[in-house]
Amino acid sequence: MSANAAKSSFTYQHGTAAHDTWSDGACTDGMCSVQHLNWRWSVAAGGRVETTFTLSGTPRPGRVIGERIKRGTCNEAILDWTITTGQKHLDNGTLQGDRSSQPLALPLPADATTVTVTATRRDNHSCETTLDWVDSLRP
Repeated sequence: MSANAAKSSFTYQHGTAAHDTWSDGACTDGMCSVQHLNWRWSVAAGGRVETTFTLSGTPRPGRVIGERIKRGTCNEAILDWTITTGQKHLDNGTLQGDRSSQPLALPLPADATTVTVTATRRDNHSCETTLDWVDSLRP
């Protein structure tokens, strides 16, 4: 049986450890494949996470990162998030209440080689929650 793995376009570089989530392997005719789904952080009440990733490929104009940023199951959690590259701010937002996810389509500067994801939880509720980044790098 052979295995194929579709990896993320982002490689952990430093900062808060991020859990690399994978799909269950689907097998057809003896070939099994798994796929990177997202990066996940546990964020405690009042907590903060910050992780820097290295981008795959050669820096070039026209690259866009996406797909979605999501908060876990604790509806009381208030998560502020920011995505930067070097010193350039790409986007930020707040996930709270019914707003538990937000789509992303962020153009990267042509020379970008890293992306940093930061999240701060602004509540003191005891429920556990996560920040999930369903990531992609196009083209």
